[in-house]
Amino acid sequence: QQSIQPHAAELRPSVVVVGSNETTTSDTTGEEVDEVAPRSSKNALTPAVTPDVISFNSVICAWAHRGNVEKALEWLSRLQDYQAPGRSVGPDVYSYTTVIQALTTGRRRRAEYASKALELLQEMVDQSNIDSGAQRLTPNIYTYTAVVRALCHNQQQQKAQDLVRQMWRQVEKQPEQPANQKLEDDNEATLPVRPNVVTYSILIQGWAKVASQQPELAVRQALG
Repeated sequence: QQSIQPHAAELRPSVVVVGSNETTTSDTTGEEVDEVAPRSSKNALTPAVTPDVISFNSVICAWAHRGNVEKALEWLSRLQDYQAPGRSVGPDVYSYTTVIQALTTGRRRRAEYASKALELLQEMVDQSNIDSGAQRLTPNIYTYTAVVRALCHNQQQQKAQDLVRQMWRQVEKQPEQPANQKLEDDNEATLPVRPNVVTYSILIQGWAKVASQQPELAVRQALG
């Protein structure tokens, strides 16, 4: 099955400096990272070794991979509130997408997880619309597909279907670009996101749980 997330190396670095003479690798467990990370602000000797978004993303990723949704959400909240000396630090698309994906793989299925996934997606969209410089928060295909998975995982297939339709409505509103016009990276990041084969595969699987005796109905529902 095709992965809906970037390669692990894109989500978390192999080594992250989180404090003076202390490092954590991408294989570090959540508890180990949680133990080291809070001490970074106390032990940092210069702004160069204070945590940045990559440091926080590594902690979020460690907890997400262990299926601890509450801890992943807690560290996303810490990142939102964190003020680094002399610079702005805040979550990016990987921070949010990692947490949303955790909502689909948590140890327990909870109805509020699906609502939280939608809430985080809306938060990203709103922030991107308010601040033109917040393109690092613009949801990408991995984000939307993770939300679709979270909704289907928690038996909210209709909301997942509505989200896919909303994605297509946004695409239809976008003026066509000339075929020979090359977009700058910044402009490309703001384009509407088209559902892909993975998005639809997850949606079909979601409907299949409802119509287990009629697989063709699941396909019609997902593509309708």
